[in-house]
Amino acid sequence: MAGGKARRMGGLEKALLKVCEKSMLERVVHAVSACVQEFYVVVTANTPHTSEFCKKRGWSVVQTSAKGFVEDVQEALEKLGFECALVVCSDLPFLSSPTVNEFLRAWEESKKRSAALYTTREYLETLGVKARTPLVAVGVNVIPRGSRAFDEHRHIVQKLDVLNVNTKKELELARLLCQTKKNE
Repeated sequence: MAGGKARRMGGLEKALLKVCEKSMLERVVHAVSACVQEFYVVVTANTPHTSEFCKKRGWSVVQTSAKGFVEDVQEALEKLGFECALVVCSDLPFLSSPTVNEFLRAWEESKKRSAALYTTREYLETLGVKARTPLVAVGVNVIPRGSRAFDEHRHIVQKLDVLNVNTKKELELARLLCQTKKNE
């Protein structure tokens, strides 16, 4: 998913912002593409540069109506003819293939219709990120087409993969963490 308005980022196309010398979208595509047979980047009229960026790389793009996350996911599933899909937000610069695979295995074993990756408020606070609720959805989901009421498996992870960059402060933190990792 790479079609949001990124209001908290001043309207910049968040997926194209660089963390560790690559755009967040490139980093997410790298993690996800190793775990699935095919992938599509969902964009909207809000993200024309992201759409062009994807097309230049030969990545498949699905344009949706920018009605909101849930609506755009359902529209993309309908356009693609998928009954269910792994849906990953493009603002997870530290997401890794092992975490995606672990999440997919846990979902399959759960026998539930859908799944969501979560982390804890306590873990986020160790990174300096504030959270309002004890469990925080990260932006990695398995979502079936046509239903809002999900029989959801909740998979909880407490590692850097779950850092979701929604604000300028979180972007600064992600970039600082890159520098720290380089110096270790």
